[in-house]
Amino acid sequence: MEFNSVFKGLILNSHNKVKTTWGVINKESGRNKERSEIQALKVEGKKITDQQTIAETLNEYFVAIAENVKRQSKNNFINDDSDNIDSHTHFMEQAFNTPYPSMECSCTTTKEIELIIKSLKAKNSYGYDKISTKIPKISSSFIRSPINYICNKMLFWGVFPD
Repeated sequence: MEFNSVFKGLILNSHNKVKTTWGVINKESGRNKERSEIQALKVEGKKITDQQTIAETLNEYFVAIAENVKRQSKNNFINDDSDNIDSHTHFMEQAFNTPYPSMECSCTTTKEIELIIKSLKAKNSYGYDKISTKIPKISSSFIRSPINYICNKMLFWGVFPD
């Protein structure tokens, strides 16, 4: 019994009860994922076992990738006749030569809301709002109209409610 009360106290005193609960469950079920260090790295046929050298080698590799991506993106966005490759204004001119596609928001319907609610998987678990997906599925006929109203108001006013 003392075993259960220890975990109960740990969970009750936690700021993030869901995370703490899953931590206890994973620990007790043996599913804790422990970090493992890379023991060796083979680079150009040479085996490296020193942790500092492994870290530096990986860092150099990923920095080189970033430099290659940066170089490729400059080549894609900048014309050959450009004097200044790093010119932000030149990039903006290139980006805005093509008109932005028009966007139109149409109102939602109660049928759309109902289809979305029906597409939810019925689970007992819940998110930060502490509402299981079973609740909206069960109460769909009662909540679809108010949800539709709220969604359309958000689209019309461009404001997401608290």
